Amino acid sequence: MSAYHKNALPPGYELAEYTIQSVLGHGGFGITYLARDSSLNALVAIKEYLPHDLAARGGDMAIVPDLDSKGAVRDYHWGLKRFLKEARALAQFKHPNIVRVLRFIEANETAYMVMEYEKGESLGQFLRHNRNRLDEKELLRIFLPILNGLDAVHQAGLVHFDIKPDNIYIRSDGSPMLIDFGSARQAMRGHGIMAKRVVLTPGYAPIEQYPDKGQPGAWTDVYAIGASMYRCIGGKRPTESLERYQMILKYSADPLTPAAKIGQGRYQPQLLECVDWALQPYPTDRPRSARELQDAMMGKTDLIKKPNLIIKKRGMTGPMFSGGGRGFVGRALKMLMVLLFFAATAAAGLYYFWPTVKKDWPELAHQAEQWMPKDLKLPEWIGK
Repeated sequence: MSAYHKNALPPGYELAEYTIQSVLGHGGFGITYLARDSSLNALVAIKEYLPHDLAARGGDMAIVPDLDSKGAVRDYHWGLKRFLKEARALAQFKHPNIVRVLRFIEANETAYMVMEYEKGESLGQFLRHNRNRLDEKELLRIFLPILNGLDAVHQAGLVHFDIKPDNIYIRSDGSPMLIDFGSARQAMRGHGIMAKRVVLTPGYAPIEQYPDKGQPGAWTDVYAIGASMYRCIGGKRPTESLERYQMILKYSADPLTPAAKIGQGRYQPQLLECVDWALQPYPTDRPRSARELQDAMMGKTDLIKKPNLIIKKRGMTGPMFSGGGRGFVGRALKMLMVLLFFAATAAAGLYYFWPTVKKDWPELAHQAEQWMPKDLKLPEWIGK
């Protein structure tokens, strides 16, 4: 099924040795085409860099930055360099679960990433066409290999930044692969006129992908993997992380129903616990790598207890944080109880020893006057 975009290259357009056939998809930062390699007579996918907030296509097919927008030209070319850097990095990978980048082309005042094309559909499409959920066997068949590929990406110092069911592609033979990396888009989030622009997919992006909400890293992709598995288990995407974050700060309660509850009886408890672990709102509470999450899902490590330890450390309640106090309120109440205990102990001690102190006070006051400065007088009430 082809898509449409007003700024797309027309069918039949020749780009180097490739002939554009149709639009496969588009987003805020580019358009992906189905094209045919005229030399090899093979289909390829070509991704074009075209940030629609910064530029549009001119009459000669060249991409023209918005000259009326201050900083658009600068930011467009800054993003173009990041796009090419991402293409070069991905071209080094030959992993069965990562989309293969064959080459990149610079033309039309922009750049194109040429990738292998294989028949199949995205996990998002598969879910929409097939009961909207996966059973445990299907879930593991897709996500364990994806975690293999993701671990290789992280080992190379890259982060995907846009993992979701629509960016997990299921080939016709059933094998999965990650597509449509978003590291160039994420880099633009903190630059120029895009600095405060939210560039993410709600529900799948963790809190640190929002402006000024933390430092992204491998743990960012781990959250997105957990969110994608949650979608496959529960039939809908998780509550947006920003909403979760705000609710936890305000009410010390997480609005997200845990996977351990929505998947109870249909999946192994440890698998559900792993999904909830990956979906922890705070980055430091999640698995630090794709490999750590994969090992937990495969039962190689005793990680069933780790989410419980995290719960106790945070001291929160709510669907995910079952047990302990109530976040900030709970800690404040505990501190108040400790202060009251010490105050009561001091009062009891004073009450018990006061008769003795009162009896001996005149003598103690007389001794104190011997070493006090002559011009310093004790208050009149002492000794009464």
